[in-house]
Amino acid sequence: MVIPGHRGHRGLTCDTLRGQISNIRERKSAPGGMAPYGYDKQHLTADGKLLRTLRWMPDGSKQEFGPDGKLLRVIEPGVKIKKAKRDIIRYVPSTPERVAVVRRLFDLCVLGYGYHYIAALFNKEGILSPGGLPWNTARIGQLIRNPVYRGAIAWNRHTRGSLFGLDGDGKLRPKRKRGWQRNDERDWTIAESVHEPLVSARAGRRHRRLSPNASATAAWRGR
Repeated sequence: MVIPGHRGHRGLTCDTLRGQISNIRERKSAPGGMAPYGYDKQHLTADGKLLRTLRWMPDGSKQEFGPDGKLLRVIEPGVKIKKAKRDIIRYVPSTPERVAVVRRLFDLCVLGYGYHYIAALFNKEGILSPGGLPWNTARIGQLIRNPVYRGAIAWNRHTRGSLFGLDGDGKLRPKRKRGWQRNDERDWTIAESVHEPLVSARAGRRHRRLSPNASATAAWRGR
């Protein structure tokens, strides 16, 4: 989330924020940007008609599929696809191979394996990370903390503004420090049960409480 730092932008910012929150809570429309690993992104009309499905590739390009599932084109990295303001964005499971990687990652966490072990294992097996780079603890943690895998969509998980952040009630508040920061989960805007989950809601919540170096004993103790 970007919050302009200049005071003259504050009124416009509030209108923009209200629109973002409404998209999540009322329209159940997913945030913009790259789809989370394991999911593709669909664009639908306001009445639910499928327009296209986008699949991000490791090199940053996107495959665009038509409503019939046929590949229409490959879009170069950095090229954005414009949508109408009233269109809705939804996540759908991606390829079986990617879905299997996500579920295996969560299963390994249930067994108590830490982020370091999982990253090393995936790299050894040649499994590409979401950006096509080697896995590391940060990338593992990003997936584990993302509520998308239990079927939810979330916004305001991070802040990049210089002066203001946003609390869980949608109100601007001064930031404690400048630059990028991860927001507390109580400040997120979340809508549950929006799309097909890849893991159970209980598993998704419990895994986020495990540390990067969680042991098997610690993981099983949480059952």
